[in-house]
Amino acid sequence: MHTRRALSALAVAGALSTALALGADAPLLLTNDDGWKHPNILALYQSLKKLLVDGSKVKPVISAPETDQSGKGGLDPNAKTDVANGVDRDDPAIHWVRSYPVTSARYGLDILGRKTWGSDSPVLVLSGINDYRNTGEQLPSSGTCQNAVFASRRGIPAVALSGVARVPTAKRPDPPEAKSWDEARPVYAELSTKLVGQILGSKDFSEWPKGVWLNVNFPDVGGKCTKAGDFKWVLSQIDMNNLSELRRSAIIRKGAEGRDLEKCNLEDLPIEQEVLKNAPAGSCLVSVSINDSLEGRVEKHLNRDWTSDMDGPGFLPGSPFEKEEKVDWSDMELVGPPVTSEPPHRKEYDEEKYRKEYEEKYRTIAHASLERTKIVKKILDDILSCK
Repeated sequence: MHTRRALSALAVAGALSTALALGADAPLLLTNDDGWKHPNILALYQSLKKLLVDGSKVKPVISAPETDQSGKGGLDPNAKTDVANGVDRDDPAIHWVRSYPVTSARYGLDILGRKTWGSDSPVLVLSGINDYRNTGEQLPSSGTCQNAVFASRRGIPAVALSGVARVPTAKRPDPPEAKSWDEARPVYAELSTKLVGQILGSKDFSEWPKGVWLNVNFPDVGGKCTKAGDFKWVLSQIDMNNLSELRRSAIIRKGAEGRDLEKCNLEDLPIEQEVLKNAPAGSCLVSVSINDSLEGRVEKHLNRDWTSDMDGPGFLPGSPFEKEEKVDWSDMELVGPPVTSEPPHRKEYDEEKYRKEYEEKYRTIAHASLERTKIVKKILDDILSCK
């Protein structure tokens, strides 16, 4: 098994060029942590089916959790693929798995990949589009991001995609001009598809470093930012400082004063929150962070369910609780083994305990080295606002 995985990881870079040379479809795996029926992943799936790379199509396959599993991080306790699963009755390329996000990604690679593409190595793994941003403290507990970490540790290029559009709430107000998800979703899907086209179409794609994954966060859609063409792509870095939210916000505000967010100084990139929260009005900046899953600081927390003792999907204490989605069985066909257990339910959180664990988990994501960042920047150069 380990030999096969090593060989498949080495073959990823050449798989795309071979597929395109033969006029074949380029295989892509789509997953998320919000569930297989979430409209965001379905919109991305439909958009990608229209993408052409050097005249050839991509072949996306969805393998996602049956229900919302937000905040489950990299939980994959049994590391098995023999879990209850099913397929959409109307589209055999859309699958669900009754387990955690990373388990669904593993199923997509180990089972669906071999059935669909004849290999467990798609040319790219996409996770999302998540229905809120994933920055800083959310990354270790985000199933969206940990799916990308998992794939990249197998040697497969991976991208986590997140957006911030949502109906405003008292605890999480959005700008008054921000659009709803119904209006923002097609914009985010188009932007994501453009990014995929750039990655797969780059002559330098074969140089993508093993273990590297992208964390992409889209800003609000609204005001001067209503079409995909209005947005600019900016390199950023994840916030590795373990600071209080109040202190961090003050530092971000101070750092944003006079900073050219599009300068793209690889030795001094703005943090993601600086791009998303402090960009000048109407600048429409998408943050793109280049991260490394092989730094040795990730493994410790991959199999931790961060929602087991808190009331929110991977956010700070006090975040609104999102109830589990009720499953609609009308268009599903159960094809897996009998269900023996369900993922654990959320419990009331102990705030002090959570804050200590929050401080610990916050150090488990690493930004890619300057050398590896330069390689990926070269692949993305044509869409970046800085050259």
